[in-house]
Amino acid sequence: MDIHSETRSKIASALIKARKNMEGAKKKGKGNWGAYATAEDLIEACNEPLLGQDIILTQGTMPLEGKNWVVTQVTHASGEFMRSFTEIVVEKNMSPQKALAGQTYARRGGIESLLAIPRIDDDGENKINTPPMPEPKEPKKTENTLYISEEDRQNFITWATKEKGLNGKQAKELLGELGIESSHKIKADELEEVKQFITNEIKRKGMQELEEMEGDQ
Repeated sequence: MDIHSETRSKIASALIKARKNMEGAKKKGKGNWGAYATAEDLIEACNEPLLGQDIILTQGTMPLEGKNWVVTQVTHASGEFMRSFTEIVVEKNMSPQKALAGQTYARRGGIESLLAIPRIDDDGENKINTPPMPEPKEPKKTENTLYISEEDRQNFITWATKEKGLNGKQAKELLGELGIESSHKIKADELEEVKQFITNEIKRKGMQELEEMEGDQ
């Protein structure tokens, strides 16, 4: 399935205009890492600016290569479109509630990666935070902290370099944004969140390149 229509001149221009009117998503959700923007917060932030430029946002699910994906798509009245694919992570023996949470997480990641919507602290100061995920608080290190195994670490390095095309410096910088010193310090229960962050960050750069392309015309 194509990630964008054959032509993009009309939707590129309309998206840039819409993006300039997106003030950001207020972080109304509460989680272990603090406040975060829910899928509803993100839709609220982008829906009206998009519709004002004749663009509609849709999200559906589909199986592809043995995995389930949320397909986030923005479609212009001209028929031009752009898509983002976000994997729905479902672990073995996962409860229906957690499986649904995985789909919700994928919806959030899809909108963020496709539109690069900033977050706003809901404290009346209207401060915009640009990282694509809520920045984690520095955890207190204890002797009981469980980090990923050496096998998982090697699999992560292969995934980051071969599948995502990152070099060592780029991967280390992205881990640093999460407060992680190196791949040795990735917690076992946070591995999937780290991979989702990296995936979203790579996709987010695609939207930035689109804006730069339009600005050069």
